[in-house]
Order: sequence, then structure tokens, then C-alpha cells
Amino acid sequence: MLLKLSRLWDRGIAALGYGGSVIIIAIAVLSVIEIFRRYVLNAPSIWSAELIVMLAALTYAFAGPFAQLYQRHISITVLSDNFSPGWSKASALVRLFVGILYLSALLYGASQLALSALIGGERSGTAWDTPIPQ
Repeated sequence: MLLKLSRLWDRGIAALGYGGSVIIIAIAVLSVIEIFRRYVLNAPSIWSAELIVMLAALTYAFAGPFAQLYQRHISITVLSDNFSPGWSKASALVRLFVGILYLSALLYGASQLALSALIGGERSGTAWDTPIPQ
């Protein structure tokens, strides 16, 4: 049961990662459209820069788990390559624990800031002035 859940989770992360790659294309297209509107038509939009930043943040959020899934994230292996299989598994568990601890603290801190911004009706402060905290 746990193995099936793990495989389902991995497939979801892979789908989000590949979806994030499509978002990069959308960012490029939006950038070209905005450059054309701004410098050729002299009619810049008020929403494009903020939308591009939000889409890029979404892409970064998808890219981390995707890179970790395929073990393509940056790692310094000068020590771990020389570990025995037992020590290698132990170091992997330590890394997992530290990663979970860090992400839990990050989630807690970010949720506190986001919740106070949502309750207070904070806006982005840009020309588009979206009511979503960034």
C-alpha cells in the first residue's frame, strides 16, 4: 500500500515537473508579447511583469521536487561516494530528516506570513495590485 502511494506521489511530481517546463514556454511567449506591446505599439500592459514573476515562482516550486525525484539536484559527493552501503543509507536518512525539518520550518514561517497578509487584505503594491500575497 505504501509503495503504491509512493509511486503515485512520484508520478504526480513528475507530471508537475513536466508541466512546469511548459510554463517556461508561456513565460517566454508572454515576455515577447509584452516587449512587442511596449516598444512597437507603445501600449504596455500593467499585468505582464507580475504574472511572469508568479509563473516563474510556480516553476521554481515544481522544479525542486522534480530534480530531487530524478536525483539531478546539485550535490557534493566527495565524501558520500567513499561510504560503505550502510553509511550511505545512514547519510541518506540524515539528509532526508534535515530536509524535512527545514521544509517544515519554511512551511510554518511562510504560512504565518501568508495568513496574516490574507487576513489583513494585503495587496502586492504593483500596478496590477493583486490581492494575493507574494
